[in-house]
Amino acid sequence: MQRILLLIAFTLSLSSIVPAQQFITYGEQIDSVIHQPGERHLFRFEGKQGDVIALRMRDRESPVDACFELYDPALNLISRKCGDGGIMELFGKTLKADGIYTLYVQDNHDNDKGTYGLSLHQMNLPPYASSLTEGDDLVDRIGSGVQMNAYTFQAVEGEAIRFQMRAEDLHFESTMIIVDQNGLQLEKSYRKSNVYAGIDRWIAPADGTYSLFIFDSGGNDTSAYGMSYQSLSHPQHTVPLTCKEVRESSIHQLAEIHAYSLHLTAGETGFLVAKAESNYLESSIHVINAEGIEEKHLSGSGKAIFTQFTNNGPDQDFLITFEDDRGNDLSPYFITVLTFSKECAHEISCGEGLDEINPVGVPNLYYFPVTAGQQYTFGVKEKQTAIEPWGILFDQYGNELENVNDPVKFSISHQAADNGFWWVLVMDRGANDVGSYSYSLEGCAAQLPDFEVSCSSVSLRLNEDGTGFLLPEDIDQTEYPEGLEISRTVSPASFSCQDLGEQEVVLTVTDQFGRSQSCTTKVEIISPIELTLPGCPIVFSDYSPAACTVLEAGADKGTGPYSYQWSNGDQNFAIQVCPDKSINYGIKVTDANGCTAYGQIYVQAVEIACDNKGKKINICHRPSNDPSKENTLCVSINAVNGHLSHGPGHEEDHLGECGDDYCHEDALKLESRSGSAATVTEMLVQTQSDQVEQAFLFNQLGQVILRFQSNQEVLQWVSEKESYAQGIYYLRWADLKGNWFITRVLR
Repeated sequence: MQRILLLIAFTLSLSSIVPAQQFITYGEQIDSVIHQPGERHLFRFEGKQGDVIALRMRDRESPVDACFELYDPALNLISRKCGDGGIMELFGKTLKADGIYTLYVQDNHDNDKGTYGLSLHQMNLPPYASSLTEGDDLVDRIGSGVQMNAYTFQAVEGEAIRFQMRAEDLHFESTMIIVDQNGLQLEKSYRKSNVYAGIDRWIAPADGTYSLFIFDSGGNDTSAYGMSYQSLSHPQHTVPLTCKEVRESSIHQLAEIHAYSLHLTAGETGFLVAKAESNYLESSIHVINAEGIEEKHLSGSGKAIFTQFTNNGPDQDFLITFEDDRGNDLSPYFITVLTFSKECAHEISCGEGLDEINPVGVPNLYYFPVTAGQQYTFGVKEKQTAIEPWGILFDQYGNELENVNDPVKFSISHQAADNGFWWVLVMDRGANDVGSYSYSLEGCAAQLPDFEVSCSSVSLRLNEDGTGFLLPEDIDQTEYPEGLEISRTVSPASFSCQDLGEQEVVLTVTDQFGRSQSCTTKVEIISPIELTLPGCPIVFSDYSPAACTVLEAGADKGTGPYSYQWSNGDQNFAIQVCPDKSINYGIKVTDANGCTAYGQIYVQAVEIACDNKGKKINICHRPSNDPSKENTLCVSINAVNGHLSHGPGHEEDHLGECGDDYCHEDALKLESRSGSAATVTEMLVQTQSDQVEQAFLFNQLGQVILRFQSNQEVLQWVSEKESYAQGIYYLRWADLKGNWFITRVLR
């Protein structure tokens, strides 16, 4: 009873101090008035367990000292924020239960009255947030001091992202924060002169949806603002730049970023020129590689800006951004690019020539071969007085050697340290005029005759560790003029077990005059593994003590341990087989590096029974004192051991007929193809010596292609390179006893 009375008293007390109630929702901004000291305002909102919220309160140019209390659905106080002037904020508060939450708002000391602002936000994936797309440049507004604008965007793990904003009102303290889907703050912007806020390079920790909140830090100012969202490592909305193409555009809102892309091959150099019409716009260029890392940043106002950079990584697209450095000025502008490539440049030789700067701001790029020790002089003189000639000399790798300019003419003189070629860039210093000019080049050495590069196909056996390296001289068959100095490269040059088979390589040769040629050829990559296999073992299928044999595969020159895979499914290095007819057993050996080797063992099954009941077999009796008197005996199986025990007079006795060695083998290495990958398979043609009576060769359609009359004819066919196309064939042959065999041949 006492508990009930207390609850009633508490409820009455609350009712007496709260004149009104208001239901609010996430994302809502409240502007209200405390009409008299001691007045409290009550707000309610629906929250769910796990919601992460933010609350902001501040006076609106009044003496009110912000103060608020937050109660859970059971009316337990869970947070209180009060101060003596300025903004009161609660960020990152996690709600523990579903239900209606209560918020009391008042003047901190109950002694002042006046206006105030209040805002409530959900920080973990706010459903009311505006969706951003990479590359967006937008204009928005904070219409009340404590208001927060919420946006959501998608990012992938490791993605580098940039945000910037600029407010119109100079008192606005621009602020941005990035929050993950759990409401955890991950990043906060820095500020330049209050109105500008930037997050230059934020890395997404995981794939997912993130939120961006924008607000005035002091909570007392309002303003329109511009904002840009640019992915640095995964840009999706860029304008491609190509050689000498002039892109004209305009910065027409605050904090706007324009994104361009430039593709450079490995080692290639790019040269950018940009200029704004307005002298107030502080042109700023950022050059960012494919990993989202900035490699160059240059800015300037009232003039053209130039920047040069070299791709020190693999072939890639660079992100080029143009903007006003502080995001507050607007102007039309142009941007153009040159790539240090022979497609974008003009080759010149010693002598004189005429050219012009046209269109405005676009430089001209030349290249010429140089010889070590030679002194070269390049000069330019204007033909029309409008342009102010500017020249920059680079080596072939894009390193600057000389940089000169003059209102009328210039001359560059430099000695070559190495053979190769140089680039020279000619432009108008202000990038604002067009006009013609003359140029001259002196110091060229007499060139030797040109050459035609030639390369041959070779094979390369990998080392025991599964690696191999190809040298240019291994494939270079070029005849060079006497006195010519060359440098050679081959690509690819290193190989591993994963490259076994036929590979394509390119040989590139460059001489001291900068002339370069290439040729392409094939290299057969061979496994280092060497197999030791038994040579044509024999089993006597109708004599059980000799009806089986052990096949053992020995591997060397690779890296152990080795694994084994036999065609019958066994995986040991040695297997016992008991075939009742002649057969080939295949073996695949793999070493620790993944290199493989293949082999086949032909096991001949021989019948030596000499009666119809299988009680007797043939043995060859060879008297050790007179082997010429050998003769074949048909003996009882029970008497075989007496002959083979090699007692006196039987030392050279053996199973089977005299004069028959039974097994003869020839091994040929053939090439078989699957798509563009080539493999080498060993095919064994093994028969009883000189016992081929007839043989047929047919294709996969069953069509007979050839007929053979001897073992030598079979071997001659598989040795030929040109007669028939590569593919799968089948060889069916019979011995003199009428036994038929079939072998699949990969040619």
